[in-house]
Amino acid sequence: MKMANKGIHTINVKNFKAFKDLQPFAINGKHMLVYGENGSGKSSLYFSIYTLLQATTRTAEQTSKYFDINSPENLLNIHNSDTEEAYIQLSLTDNPDSLYKLSKTGLDFSDDTLKDLNLASDFISHRLLLNFYNFRNSKEINLFQIFESDIWPFTTPIGKTELFANIINTLAEEVKTLEKKEVNAIRQKLEALNSDIQTQIYNINEKATEFFATYFTGGIEQYKIILEYTSTYTLVGRTNNYSLSQPHIKLSLKRKMSDGSFKIIERPQSYLNEAKLTAIGLTIRFVILLERPINAVIKVLALDDLLISLDMQHRMQIIDIIFDVFKPDYQIILLTHDVGFYREIKRRTNHETENWLYLEFFESESENHPKIKTGKSDLEKARDYLEDNDFEACAVQLRKATEAVLKNFLEKKMAVCFEKNTFVTLGQYLHEAKNIIDKKNYSKFRSIIESGAELKEKFNLILSQNGINLQDPAISSLSDIKKGELIAKLRGTEFTLFSELFKFLAETQAKEIQISKMLDEIENIKNRVLNQGAHASDAPLYMQELRDAMEKIKILQELLK
Repeated sequence: MKMANKGIHTINVKNFKAFKDLQPFAINGKHMLVYGENGSGKSSLYFSIYTLLQATTRTAEQTSKYFDINSPENLLNIHNSDTEEAYIQLSLTDNPDSLYKLSKTGLDFSDDTLKDLNLASDFISHRLLLNFYNFRNSKEINLFQIFESDIWPFTTPIGKTELFANIINTLAEEVKTLEKKEVNAIRQKLEALNSDIQTQIYNINEKATEFFATYFTGGIEQYKIILEYTSTYTLVGRTNNYSLSQPHIKLSLKRKMSDGSFKIIERPQSYLNEAKLTAIGLTIRFVILLERPINAVIKVLALDDLLISLDMQHRMQIIDIIFDVFKPDYQIILLTHDVGFYREIKRRTNHETENWLYLEFFESESENHPKIKTGKSDLEKARDYLEDNDFEACAVQLRKATEAVLKNFLEKKMAVCFEKNTFVTLGQYLHEAKNIIDKKNYSKFRSIIESGAELKEKFNLILSQNGINLQDPAISSLSDIKKGELIAKLRGTEFTLFSELFKFLAETQAKEIQISKMLDEIENIKNRVLNQGAHASDAPLYMQELRDAMEKIKILQELLK
């Protein structure tokens, strides 16, 4: 069933980063999966969205540098001239006619919806995640820089509305011209700020350990994640020359030992592998994101080449978490340069392609602009080949589509694991799926016969719908056979408990029976059509056969959802 997509509706980018010419993106609130090799321009899309949303918390003077050709911090396309207009423009699904535009003159229009979207969203790249553990083995992990740049600009103290970053920046400005008589008042403000930070860190510790155990260690608490506010904001200097000291937020762990006790790990980067460190970094980011107080209508979670250092097993574990925890409430934007990772996520989302936009970026040697095309599903590619009368190529794509549908059903829905690095044929997928459905049908059939509970419930429902009082002792004392005979009289039909039982089984098992029949039909299609396209054969393929095969594969895909 198609979801009501909420999120970014359109993005238009011109003369910003990789986009020289006007580049429109029609997203319509869908999740996005973006593939592109390094240098193809895919990250420019990520930074376009990020830069516009960040502008809601900055002045026009602070953002104009990105569009000023004379600024060393400009993000203009390198082929841009000072006379050409450069901007990022965005619209949202809840009001697509409202356009938010960021250019050299600043953000021309903003409202609470856009501000809330910025505060409720998160943008995480591999570089940012690396900051959680990229420390020498001899050094403690200090997360202050991460809190300062990526957490405090989006979070508020509990029970307050002003952002941590605004509170800190205001205090930093105040102390520059501080006189001696004002010192005590500022120290009281710093004491309140440090107390709020300590409370935030305490809450993160509590939630992070639970999240890590739930999603990364199978529900078993193997580690305690510990953040400590070991050095607080303090006032340093003297009259008219004060400043704030830089705090220290230490990350350490406790590892559960065989005797049930916990051992402190002062420097996790010297003890854990990169997969575990990545999981800990993500845990902290995710917990903070989930705890943000903004109840925004639209929320975005964008991840740019986030998992490049992990193997496919660990990558997909994290993708599962993102899909389970965040996809129901967030618009997901995934960007990757790994084509294998891209294809695997496409396969995992092939049952809901109406909710996803797939984009593929390619570097252009002859143009000053990336080439972008929509990534199509196997069924969409098959349809294109069919329209071009390339019947064999169409059959190959249909075979791929069928394999993907069955593999997704077996692995994701039924937790069937095939031996790693072993080639699995379409026939094996069909055989396994058929076995599972047939066993399910048999199990249901047996439980209904043995208990009779569902059949009794069905009889009672029919009687009540026909105005029969089930509380009447004359009715409640009837056996199933007598109730069935009474129903038969009401319907004007003959009755046997055996026939009524099988009729009931047919009603309750309609979907499973339909799946079983469709799998049989796909088996026939495999032998006649799909194998013909994939293997050498003199037998011709016909357009109508391929059309029929395509429709049946679509039906199977819907049934297995």
